[in-house]
Amino acid sequence: VLAAAHASQFMPEFAASLPLSATDGTLRRRFRSPDMEGRLRMKTGSLDDVSALAGFVNAASGRTFLATIIVNHPGAENGAGEALQAAVVQWVFGQ
Repeated sequence: VLAAAHASQFMPEFAASLPLSATDGTLRRRFRSPDMEGRLRMKTGSLDDVSALAGFVNAASGRTFLATIIVNHPGAENGAGEALQAAVVQWVFGQ
């Protein structure tokens, strides 16, 4: 879905509907480093024992990456999932 949205003529509207890192929505308090602020458009989600993050990463190199991270583990929705997602997104951002 992300790849199709990225290739679509409606990509700007779709991306604008996603929270922006360190700025609004569910990403307001996440990815607050000066380099990453405002460079991620991602949707969060959680269920019992599941934490998810998916969207677009405008990396330090200027390349845009699509990322989907789903953590399915007891207690994932209580912070452990976010920690893993942060590590993966920081790695992608550095590419």
